[in-house]
Amino acid sequence: MTVTLFYHPGSAPCRVVWTFLIENKIDFNLEFVNISKNEQICPEFLELNPAHTVPTLVDDSGEVIFESATIIRYLTMKFDTNNNWFPFQDIIKKSKVNQYLSWSALNIRATIQDYLQQTIWYKLDDSTKLSVDEQKRITKQLSNNLKVLNRLLIGNGFLIGDEPSIADLVIYEELLFLSVDNYSFQDLKHIGSWQENMQNYLSESYEEVHHFLLEEMIPTIKKSLMLF
Repeated sequence: MTVTLFYHPGSAPCRVVWTFLIENKIDFNLEFVNISKNEQICPEFLELNPAHTVPTLVDDSGEVIFESATIIRYLTMKFDTNNNWFPFQDIIKKSKVNQYLSWSALNIRATIQDYLQQTIWYKLDDSTKLSVDEQKRITKQLSNNLKVLNRLLIGNGFLIGDEPSIADLVIYEELLFLSVDNYSFQDLKHIGSWQENMQNYLSESYEEVHHFLLEEMIPTIKKSLMLF
């Protein structure tokens, strides 16, 4: 059984699914969607996914699934994946995974997007710079949310024990992009240790999945920012 992943390597949700496929040895094909050229809103892609989002997964039966967390939950049910990712048999651990996925959507992903918009993106897309008070509010909100994550990791190598769950993977990919702003985790030692644990655990997929982000996309953005 082979699935097809429509993706862009700069997208954190796409990297989540791509990594999961490799780490669980699921056969897949990759279809690059050039979102910088708006290929996600071309008629062919809209017919596949009217929400025009990546990642989008098409399974061997032609079923179309989108939204990264939903895609991974689906893959854990369809394929023989390692139980740590989404522990079906343990109602407490499974609930914790769902809890952290829900929490991270608003408190990690959305907050990071707001933070990067007011520190970086407004310079590159000609949008209006936020007021000083709003900048301070967003920066403080991100700091507070990361402190919560740091506390959640006390005493654990990962969020739910000794191996990563899909919640770990989702949050890890979101945090990676903060390096474009040289964001420091120096005072968040548990997050720092967890990031090292994640990179070590993902040794089979890490270089392939993250090459574009770390070697091309982020350096290009940093070079562009030097002009301001």
